[in-house]
Amino acid sequence: MRGQINERYDYQQEIIQHLVEEDGYVERDHSSFDKKFAMDPELLFQFGKL
Repeated sequence: MRGQINERYDYQQEIIQHLVEEDGYVERDHSSFDKKFAMDPELLFQFGKL
């Protein structure tokens, strides 16, 4: 079971790395996410300034 968990984590990290490096996604810590509004307010305001 332990090997399967590591494999899944590695796979997820590979996807995240691709999204950040190739597709311009911004990786943020989960603590930045506001559950009440279901968004990252700081990123929303950055987007609004574009």
